[in-house]
Amino acid sequence: MTKHFSNLPIGIKIGLGLVLVFVVFGIQAFSSYNSIRTTSNAFKEFETLSRNTVSVLVIDKNISEIQKTALAYGQTGSSSIIQKMNETHEMISKRLSDVLEKTSDQDRRQLLEHMIVLLNSYGNNIKALKRSYEYRSNMIENEIPKSLEEGMLSIEQLSNSLSNRPSPPNHRILANELRLAWLEIEIATYHFINERKYEERKKVKQLVPKMKDMISRLKLKSLDRQELSELEKIGATIDQFIGVFDRAVQSNRLYLSLLNVVMAGQAHEFAQLVERLRYETIAQLEDIASKGDERVTESRQVLLASLLISLLLLGMIAYYYEVSISRAINAIVGTFRRLLEGDFEALVPGAERQDEIGQLARAASAYMEMSKKFEDAKVKAEESEKLKSEFLANMSHEIRTPLNGILGMVSLLQDSEVSDKQKHMLDTIDTCGDNLLCLLNDILDLSKIEAGQVDFEQRSFNLQDLLKRLEGLFSNLADRKGLKLTCEFKSPDGLEFVIGDEVRLQQVLSNLLSNAIKFTDSGEVKVVIESRKLDRESYMLDFKVSDTGIGIDTKSREALFEAFSQADSSITRRYGGTGLGLTICSKIVFLLGGVIQVESQLGRGSCFSFSIRLSRGEALSHNAKKVVDYEFQRNLTVLIVDDNGVNIELAHLLLEKMGHNVIEAYQGLQAVEILEDQNLWVDVVLMDIQMPIMDGVQATTTIKGMPHRKDIPILAMTANVLAEDRERYQKAGMEGLISKPIRKRDLQKAFSELAENQRLPEPPEENKRSA
Repeated sequence: MTKHFSNLPIGIKIGLGLVLVFVVFGIQAFSSYNSIRTTSNAFKEFETLSRNTVSVLVIDKNISEIQKTALAYGQTGSSSIIQKMNETHEMISKRLSDVLEKTSDQDRRQLLEHMIVLLNSYGNNIKALKRSYEYRSNMIENEIPKSLEEGMLSIEQLSNSLSNRPSPPNHRILANELRLAWLEIEIATYHFINERKYEERKKVKQLVPKMKDMISRLKLKSLDRQELSELEKIGATIDQFIGVFDRAVQSNRLYLSLLNVVMAGQAHEFAQLVERLRYETIAQLEDIASKGDERVTESRQVLLASLLISLLLLGMIAYYYEVSISRAINAIVGTFRRLLEGDFEALVPGAERQDEIGQLARAASAYMEMSKKFEDAKVKAEESEKLKSEFLANMSHEIRTPLNGILGMVSLLQDSEVSDKQKHMLDTIDTCGDNLLCLLNDILDLSKIEAGQVDFEQRSFNLQDLLKRLEGLFSNLADRKGLKLTCEFKSPDGLEFVIGDEVRLQQVLSNLLSNAIKFTDSGEVKVVIESRKLDRESYMLDFKVSDTGIGIDTKSREALFEAFSQADSSITRRYGGTGLGLTICSKIVFLLGGVIQVESQLGRGSCFSFSIRLSRGEALSHNAKKVVDYEFQRNLTVLIVDDNGVNIELAHLLLEKMGHNVIEAYQGLQAVEILEDQNLWVDVVLMDIQMPIMDGVQATTTIKGMPHRKDIPILAMTANVLAEDRERYQKAGMEGLISKPIRKRDLQKAFSELAENQRLPEPPEENKRSA
């Protein structure tokens, strides 16, 4: 019997125990059923009244918000404000109707119906407010300026007519006084409209008779027919202006009356009705609460007796389940803890049972087997990722090392005296080498993005400066193709600085702009940045790069952002490219929170666009870091450390051409031995990384450990340029990195930055010695 019971499902076991509790509780609770039902009904009524009251209070708050929004509408005239007011009004109407539907008390229903009538009237006034504002705005922004302009034009024509023929000076004086009076009217009008200076309105009314008197006096003078006609026209214009002015004043008065008197009065009346409804509800709730307390007291006594008996039974049941169920579950939990600690061989107890505990134990055993397989797969995946990283690092090193020699020697040859044909061949080699280097960088970028190793900076930068840099980078390329390059920034709110990763953003825009110029043979290439304010500190920036180039068909657009893909093979043959640029751009934009979209028509051009959210930044201080002057003039003593003879020869030639003294070391240990000499002055060390016996990192650590060399600047000169490599160099004590292939401008930049950071002091006279 006991064994049979232990094999029953846990639900049945628990059910049998609870049946005993419910039988006892049901017998004793039956007598209090009617009382509990009455109490429940009272609570439901209480809840309904409370919810309806809260809804009405929220409606009152919404009415106040609409009234505040109406005041804001008078400042901006935005259609979105009116739309928001209408939406809020509709929401209030629906909520008030719901409250009325749930209300049975006749007095409360009458109050709610009165509120609905008042709310409908308020909604009609919202529509009237919009019409009144539009009429007032038309009078102020169009009719009055138009009338003032016509009057000034007529006065100018009269003045010119008097100036173009011999006429008494007092004629021209009166004409000038007429012009000044009209200017006073114009100034007073705008002061009244914009600043609500009512004394200016009175001034306008006083100046009109004055001008009419001037016109009458001029008519008495000896004027020709055209001048008299101009005077008549001026008089008519004055009358027309007064009519427009009065209508504008009236429209403004009507608008303010509707807003501040009618609608405000309705909002106040609505608030009074809400307050009355609240007082009545409180009285009803107090009555319900009093009756409920009586019912609760009666029910509590009955339930207390039932509770005591039920607790006794539950204690007995709990003891049984603690022994039979809880301990078994704790044993399985302990197995899972050992699993988390890496013990995949732990035994799961209880697998022999036939109830849910046994099912759980068997499932835990299966999970342990699966976890072991997942752990093995994880180890293999980590090893694969490590091999991939090592492969990329080795590939970067092995490709950059020969490229360093090729591009460096080509650069030196380009600066020498060669024929035009030889120069053309050297330029071709240089271009091909740059293209290969670009491909290598694209592959490394794509690998870092896919591995999640890209970190984005968050610093303030100027959007206009970003566009200026893009224009400077690509203007010559566009000019050579006869294209018009336009870079435009549109910011209605005057946004200048934002916080984000300027370098990655420039990388995306440069790639899109380069493609636009590449695939456009005539017409225009345009970069536009537009800002939209989201809240006090956040903006949505819309970036668009458009061209009038060859365009992309619909089918090709589907695979446009896939790695190593282009519209078709003919594009690769004609324009070149690896098909990685747009893939990298798409992934960077996605990590920045946006999505690149493309619109294009064959033969008419393309437009690439994306939007990202950025915060407003602070203007850079005058003490911010300035652009480094890469024209470094001082002659340095440089120690080159590299196990590759071509690399040393190239660096030696470049540095000598720049006017520097050079010391050569063909491995890290040799560099350490050279720098042990305390009498030898060396300004900077260019250190290769991958070398036999002692690599660059070990050599750097050893050199920095020398008391007399702890401050010597060491720059990594390497083809290993991944993020983890840079971090390793920095931890070893290196001050920077020069990526292979090395260029003269890279050396100038590195030396200038060291000098700016005061890392290149002048050598003491007693320590100077020729290399």
